Amino acid sequence: MSRMSRWDGNGGHDCTNVVVVGLDARNKQQHYASLATGRVEQFDLDQALSRLRRIRKDALVDMDSLREQFVRRASENEGAGIFSADDASEAVAYIKKVGGQNKILAVSRASVIGELTPLLQRSGYRLINTYLAGYPRGEDAEKILNHQWQLPLVPAESAYESFAVENLGTTEGRKDYTALLGVTAAAAEDGSLYFLQHIANVGAMLQEARQLILIVGIEKIVSSREDALFQTKSMGVFGLESVIIDLKCPGESREAMELESLPWEDLPPEIHIILLDNGRSEIATDDCFAELLTCISCRACAEHCPTHQYFSPDSVSYPRQYLYSFLTESNGSIELCTGCGMCRLKCPLDIDIARLVAVARGRGLKKWPRLMRNRMLHDGWLFMSTASRYSSLANLFLGNKLVRTTMERMFGFQRDAWVPNIRHRTFSQRVHGRKKRQVGLKQWTIP
Repeated sequence: MSRMSRWDGNGGHDCTNVVVVGLDARNKQQHYASLATGRVEQFDLDQALSRLRRIRKDALVDMDSLREQFVRRASENEGAGIFSADDASEAVAYIKKVGGQNKILAVSRASVIGELTPLLQRSGYRLINTYLAGYPRGEDAEKILNHQWQLPLVPAESAYESFAVENLGTTEGRKDYTALLGVTAAAAEDGSLYFLQHIANVGAMLQEARQLILIVGIEKIVSSREDALFQTKSMGVFGLESVIIDLKCPGESREAMELESLPWEDLPPEIHIILLDNGRSEIATDDCFAELLTCISCRACAEHCPTHQYFSPDSVSYPRQYLYSFLTESNGSIELCTGCGMCRLKCPLDIDIARLVAVARGRGLKKWPRLMRNRMLHDGWLFMSTASRYSSLANLFLGNKLVRTTMERMFGFQRDAWVPNIRHRTFSQRVHGRKKRQVGLKQWTIP
């Protein structure tokens, strides 16, 4: 476990526990060497899953008390910048306050960061995705693999032993930029924070950035350091295949070069911790959707999902987050879910996302905007036949940006979607009239 210096604002330093778990082949080699000599026990997948379910269940049941304990222990360090945000807007407001005029943020790929992404972008922030920047060509890189069947078989034991605790060490000076990172797990017993990284982006930001803003989803706080480390490793194990699918091909990365070119300066680190609720307390009390908070954000549910590639890439990238964003009203639709249930087959916690989506849809049908939208979609012929009577006026309205924006907010129709021109006569009327003319012509030509 590494300890990172924290600036207390008065020129002094105290310490906070920051643990980074990353891929390390040497750790796996050492494990198998010890296994051969009988010094360690063999990894048991069933026991690991049972332990993970117990950890997540306890974290959900004791969420409020664990949050209070974490705040109390983390606050023991002088100058600890700890802020509790009820929703995403409060978190973004705090980021604006501590960040000042700086509108550039280096971010990790954590799902909790995705909850803030739309608001940050609307507030004028430019986000540098360091996960993509770690792969050459950044946003312009092409995927190497596209399907789960293209992946090599990676046993759970081999994957688990490939993740090891990385000692960050100490660095002199900092680069003058702000990093926004999502915390994988937090331990209530001592206020320590755990991060999972598949490449060196997280560790680099923790060591380099002058200002660190660390986002903790309150459901990710667990009781002990051992549970936090196990939860972090489990996220890496069960989500490893999803990560491999997202690998990019080589090339040049402008984003990576932009951060690397910044000079090192004699600056102390400044760390802020944001505890983010954003609907979690309300969902935790819902008997139907509470199990969604047991998720460890491994993204295994995306491996076989046929439609996840069409989710919003900036804030939503896998089925669990797709549903969660709908429940917190940051995403207006869950229509892209086909209900196939493939996500449940890969989920280590057996979360039935397809069933929860069906329940959410059923509840949404009772709301007037959704009721009207579904009625328009199911009875499209009725809408079009009515609009065809006033085709000129309908086309004028459908081409108006204000009308399209209103329809998107009220009914969920995309404002920039292509809409064909409405004709005064419908297709069926045109065909029916043509048939009448053809019949009349035949009758007139018969001798």
